[in-house]
Amino acid sequence: MKYFALIVLLLTICELNAQVLYPLHVGDAWVYKYYQSQEYLLVEIVNDTLMPDGFHYSGFNSGMYQRQSGDTIFSYEPHKKNGRVKYRFLTIVGDTIATTIQNGDTIDCVLTDYGVGPLFGRNLQHWRFTFHNRSRPDRDYSETITDSLGLTRANNKNSDVHGLSGAIIVGIRYGSFTENLGGTFPLRVGDAWVYRDFGTLAVGRTEVVHDTLMADGFIYAGISSGSYWRQSGNTVFLYDPWGEVGRVYYRFIFTVGDTITMNIENGDTVDCIMTDYRIVQFFGRNLKTWTFAFRYRSIVGSDHWDSV
Repeated sequence: MKYFALIVLLLTICELNAQVLYPLHVGDAWVYKYYQSQEYLLVEIVNDTLMPDGFHYSGFNSGMYQRQSGDTIFSYEPHKKNGRVKYRFLTIVGDTIATTIQNGDTIDCVLTDYGVGPLFGRNLQHWRFTFHNRSRPDRDYSETITDSLGLTRANNKNSDVHGLSGAIIVGIRYGSFTENLGGTFPLRVGDAWVYRDFGTLAVGRTEVVHDTLMADGFIYAGISSGSYWRQSGNTVFLYDPWGEVGRVYYRFIFTVGDTITMNIENGDTVDCIMTDYRIVQFFGRNLKTWTFAFRYRSIVGSDHWDSV
């Protein structure tokens, strides 16, 4: 009878681990909200790559590569040319999952919590892993992994906590992904662009020359043309020097035909409408591209379009 009970227990554990899904499909994406700053972070899988250790890894837009084998997640380490254990989906709280050396420090990954709870309308298993720095406890951090959703919460003592706001997993949307997904609008000092006028073939250069704290309390990137821009989440703001406030200029959404914003320019009402969204190849990469139409209600012939 004892042997039978043991077999049932082992089968239950095997079934549990077999059901654990850590999403790693190309196109999967997550939006995280920082609780303190209220900003958003987009994480997505952009490619699948065969690494020198002979395994295929999923490449993230952050430059990280991961793969799953059974109940274990591996992260690829380029300098060692192999994968190290990142997570292991056990159910015994207190177990040490892995010990690694990072920047000379010994890091223990310990399972500190396991449970089942609701998220996006489903009861799902979740694991919290704490990464303990033996010599610098102030650098400890934790990550919560939820079955079929991946990373759902990260907590670092020295930075803002962020939690999952929404996700797209194998084409299925969860949470408030659409409202919060943002593109990356480059605004770092030194960023530069060269444009060619298709009509005159004239070439012009635009660059970010400095950061400036404006009257509305936000830091904007100063462009060589004299305009000032900033991004917050999925929204890009253009500073209005007359109103001393940033006004919405672009918003990275996915519903074609939606009006992004309405502004008054030269006495006329201008509607900004998202007219197209697609994946376009630029410079050898497949990139998300939005087209925005600026339509003047009264002034004929002044409409124009921006692709971002």
